[in-house]
Amino acid sequence: MVRVRFEVGDALNQALEEAIAKKKLYEENQLTVRRNKLTGAVRAILRQCQPESTFAATCSTVLHTSPEYRSLKVFLKDQSLWDAEMEKMDAATDLIAL
Repeated sequence: MVRVRFEVGDALNQALEEAIAKKKLYEENQLTVRRNKLTGAVRAILRQCQPESTFAATCSTVLHTSPEYRSLKVFLKDQSLWDAEMEKMDAATDLIAL
């Protein structure tokens, strides 16, 4: 059980690193396709941590303690790319984080 939780956290950290890479590409050149890849990556991360997901509490805890996630969230808000759907998913994950 502990190993599975570790693997969930590790997979989430990898997804966050990939999202940070997409953020850097978007910062270099704000193309629509790069914006969509970035916001899609963040949405996918948030979906993984929803209450109905397996190991949601573990995933949510890793998410909300991650400096990378906080950085992504601030950036998306500053760029007006953080939308109501993301806010709703973020709030749901925050409620179940340990």
